[in-house]
Amino acid sequence: MKLLDYHRLRHSEERTWDRNSLRAEAGDQFIFAVESSLDDAARLCALYRAAGEPQRVWLRSRVDRALARKLTGHAIRAAKRAAREHDASLSFDALTAFAIADLAGGDIRDVLIGLSLICHCAALAGAAVPEQFRQGAAIAGPAMQTLFTEWADGYPDVPRIGVMGWREIQTSEGIDFRQA
Repeated sequence: MKLLDYHRLRHSEERTWDRNSLRAEAGDQFIFAVESSLDDAARLCALYRAAGEPQRVWLRSRVDRALARKLTGHAIRAAKRAAREHDASLSFDALTAFAIADLAGGDIRDVLIGLSLICHCAALAGAAVPEQFRQGAAIAGPAMQTLFTEWADGYPDVPRIGVMGWREIQTSEGIDFRQA
């Protein structure tokens, strides 16, 4: 798929969003839980994973650039912790954050840079990377679903962290990654 095609998929989904109907389908309890968790990206990810499709669509429809940046930052931190702690659930948390952000943060190229790190860290954490990406696709909107599926199908021949500007380093806390 070409880079702009991911944005076209997201915009196609966005055009179908009737926010009043989505809000009604999401339900007041879910909405309250989400709105009281906007400063806690890990909690948002857990709520999103446990939600049904109407709630997930409603949450994706509420993401603006600021929340997308927060979710992306959480995803990068979770991926690094996954590698450091050998905890595959943290790499899935990172994929969940990307599924929620759903390109609302801007350019697909930035998403690809982060996704390369998530993929690398998932492998270091011992995750079954293709399966984890397929699980991420199952809870994502059309654009991220397509991207996650392509990476699952293409693994291990996906962009490496070095190509995407990351380098692995050792710190006193263990493995870490920096952008070159």
